[in-house]
Amino acid sequence: MIEQVLKGPEVEIGGVGYVIPDASGSPGSLDGLKVRHRARCRWWDPGATTLDRVALIPSSAVTPTGGPVPALSATPVEAVGAYYDTVPLVVGHYWASPDEIELYSPYVACVDYSVAKGGPMVAYRWSGEDLLDASNYVVHHVDHAHSDEDLPTVEDE
Repeated sequence: MIEQVLKGPEVEIGGVGYVIPDASGSPGSLDGLKVRHRARCRWWDPGATTLDRVALIPSSAVTPTGGPVPALSATPVEAVGAYYDTVPLVVGHYWASPDEIELYSPYVACVDYSVAKGGPMVAYRWSGEDLLDASNYVVHHVDHAHSDEDLPTVEDE
């Protein structure tokens, strides 16, 4: 149960599975990476009722041999608990693509746009509105050119 709270519901995708290359995005070796046969779900989307619509597979994912992940089938899947509440909800932990910063629904905003993979740091500035508004996203582009060695340490201060 705690894993579902932290990561969201998942769906079995079958097939060859997929791997997610390291956070740097470098092609490197895929050896030793966990092959995934489950994907997170678009639980906020009541229209996501088939495997190809419900499964969230990162755009950086590849097959274990490095090829493109095949398209998923339009097989109907069991409901994954769409968010029908009218209380705005802000979520993270989805490593969304920074190419399209958008609301997941009028009530769900994601603020995880892969800052650890070179994307921007994103926040949502909520002012009590009933329906979320994409213009309330605040995006900060981080200078990823500096490595951890460039950061000050306690001894430097």
